[in-house]
Amino acid sequence: MKLSKIILIIIALFVCASMHAQVAPNASGFEFSKGKFYQNGVELTSDQLCTVIGQQAFDSQYKTGRSLRTAGIACLSASGGVFVIGGGLMTYGIISGNSSAGSAAGGTIATGVGIITASVGAVAAITGGILLGAGNKKLRNIVPASSGAGLAFVF
Repeated sequence: MKLSKIILIIIALFVCASMHAQVAPNASGFEFSKGKFYQNGVELTSDQLCTVIGQQAFDSQYKTGRSLRTAGIACLSASGGVFVIGGGLMTYGIISGNSSAGSAAGGTIATGVGIITASVGAVAAITGGILLGAGNKKLRNIVPASSGAGLAFVF
C-alpha cells in the first residue's frame, strides 16, 4: 500500500502541474541606429532597454558605451569652435602681417597662436572622433539578454 500511495502522489503532482514551453521574444528586430535602440522599429526607453538586454549588460556595456559616445560628441563640438578660432587667428595674422609696415611681429604672433590653437582643435576633434567611434561600436555590440527557449512550471 505504501508503494501505491507514493505512485498516486507522483501521478497527482504531474496532473496538477502543467508545463508550458516559453520562447523568448524574437530579437531579430533589435537594432542600434542614430544613437538609439529600436525593437521592431519602435524606440526603446532606458527602462525597456534594461529589460531587453539585462541589468548586467546595461550597467557594463550600455552605460560605458553611452558615456564614450557622449564624450566624443562633446569633444567634437568643442573642437570645432577651437579650430575655427585658431583658423581665424592664423588668417588675421597673415593678413595683418603683410598689410602694413612694422606689423610683421604682431602678425607673426597672431599666426603662431592661430596655428597652435587650430592644432589643439584638430587634436581634440581626432580624440572626439575616436571616442565617438568606440562608443558606437560598444553600443552596436549589445545583444538581447535571452534569445532561446525555456520551460516554465505552473502549479
